[in-house]
Order: sequence, then structure tokens, then C-alpha cells
Amino acid sequence: MGVQAEEQKPIKLYAFTQQGCPYCAQLMSFLETQKDGDYPQIQVEEFDLKNNPGFIPKFNEFARAFGTDTNSIPKTFIGDKIIDGFKETELRSRLEYCSLPVNDCGDAEKIVKEKLANLDDSKTQSNSSEETLGWVVMGVIVVAAGGFLFYKIF
Repeated sequence: MGVQAEEQKPIKLYAFTQQGCPYCAQLMSFLETQKDGDYPQIQVEEFDLKNNPGFIPKFNEFARAFGTDTNSIPKTFIGDKIIDGFKETELRSRLEYCSLPVNDCGDAEKIVKEKLANLDDSKTQSNSSEETLGWVVMGVIVVAAGGFLFYKIF
């Protein structure tokens, strides 16, 4: 199933969980089993939102970058993919895909930073365009009002 030891590359996962959530417990147990078995290269960063509410802004960033909601957990981010809930088949498939030497899944946290930077850049450009448009509209109104006054006076 997994790739031979000499070919293994790290697979970084970001799991947003909550203590007391049965699906979160299943996810973490599954990931431990995979780490002890076919995929020892798995690097899991777990963020327990219940025990550490300080992780909520990070969860919001990941969700915003990946275009998903924050209404449910667990959410697992592997490279440029998100797995919502505990879906063993999807997780196995993604681990297998990421473990192949020809595939580069990347680091979800880096992907989040890039996506957010692009979102912020486009928002800034959008705001700049909106601001320019606002000034153009304002100029047209002023010119039109001036023309109207000129017409009424003369």
C-alpha cells in the first residue's frame, strides 16, 4: 500500500478537532494507526478548538482560504484539499496520493498564506477600483450639476 521507506516524503496534515467529538476521536485514532502502519511520514498538527480557543482564528483562516465553513468539525487539510468530517476512504485515498513520489501535495498552511495574500491583494485592488469609480461618479455628478446650474442661470 504505502511507499517504500527510502522514497517517503513528509505528509503534513492539519486537523481541527474538538475534545468530546466522536468523529474527531475516530479521525485522530485513524491517523495514529496510519502513522504506525503504512504512512510513518505523516506529520499531524491537531488543533483542539475546545481546549484551546486560541486556535479559532487559525481555523477561520484555513476555512476562508479553502472556501469552507466553520460550522462543523473535524476538518482535515492535506495539501490543497480539505476533508470535511471523518471520511476514512477519502483520507486513505489522499494519503496514498500524497505519498507517491510523483505527487507534491504541498503544505496546507503555506497554501493558506498564499491564498489569503491573494485574497487580500484582490480585495485591495477591488477597493482601489471601487474608490476610483466612486470619484468618477462623483465627478460626473458635479459636472452635471454645474451644467444644470449654468443652464438655469443663462
